[in-house]
Amino acid sequence: MKKVAIAILTSTVLVGASVGIYYGVNSRNNKAGEGLPNEKDVFPTQSPTFSFEQVGCIRTPIQRNNDENIEISQHDYVNVEVVKDIVYGKGAVATGEKDLKLDIYRPPLIDGTEKYPLMIHIHGGAFIAGSKDDFYMKGLSNYWASKGFVVASINYRLLSDLPIVDEAMKPMLDYSLLHLSDVLPSPSLAAVAVCSIEDTLLAYEHLKGFSYVDETVVVMNGYSAGAITSLWATYGVDNFGMMRPPVKAVLSHYGLLMADQSETNELVNADDPPVFMTHATGDLIVPYDGTQYLANRMESLGLNYALHCEESYAHDIDLSTKMHSNEMTILEAENVWLQNILD
Repeated sequence: MKKVAIAILTSTVLVGASVGIYYGVNSRNNKAGEGLPNEKDVFPTQSPTFSFEQVGCIRTPIQRNNDENIEISQHDYVNVEVVKDIVYGKGAVATGEKDLKLDIYRPPLIDGTEKYPLMIHIHGGAFIAGSKDDFYMKGLSNYWASKGFVVASINYRLLSDLPIVDEAMKPMLDYSLLHLSDVLPSPSLAAVAVCSIEDTLLAYEHLKGFSYVDETVVVMNGYSAGAITSLWATYGVDNFGMMRPPVKAVLSHYGLLMADQSETNELVNADDPPVFMTHATGDLIVPYDGTQYLANRMESLGLNYALHCEESYAHDIDLSTKMHSNEMTILEAENVWLQNILD
């Protein structure tokens, strides 16, 4: 597999670019639901010279329910309720412990007996930046809460925290150091990636006790570094003696498992949940081939998956405006796909 060019994993030049892009984007007045910047904001007008493996780009058509005139989502909740800065646990760092916080976005509670499926929402930022408070995370969290999910938008430990991996996660860290040294070339970089997964699992353990959360239905939803975390928290943890949350589906936006095809085949098993992947084939930050490896594995096992790919050099893809299929945007297609699975 090509060297993954995620900022912190390759060069200080890309680190600076990633941070600049991130904070530049989040200072803008983007529409709710928009992701990172458009391709033209990041890359020059003339296509850069970049050699990437032509692995194909076949989008998965998404169909609505039997009656195409009926919205598949049962409700559109207008009054989304937000609870900020819930401490869901503590993470070990070089200076001691750090409070780990999340925001809850949820449909309204009428009589206290409602239970909604849980979506764990994980921001991007190359494991060095980003936050649950980023503009795009707020907009997308509101969107999914309006579709009937309890959305937990989480912060996790970043590289600057100098996180320390818990003993239970050491087997995954050892695997990363042994098999993924080309993309995680130092123990500190491997540790921050593993700690993001550790924090995600900790968030679920905290959230499953909430009275309005259906703890048996979990969706992992991540962007870039957050997508890497989502995929490993779903397809990786149960290979290392840890209990995976009851994940029913994954939404992966320009992320990957950071594994080649043979390693992907080892990690993904016949009883694993479905995934909807969104990625550009010429992504200059996170190579597309990892997404194709996962699609290949899902196909070979006969597992449900969907793919939105496009021939461009973009890293981010605007989910709220880019069309997927059948006159649906990517975001609408994800909603239909999810509701089909969960129904």
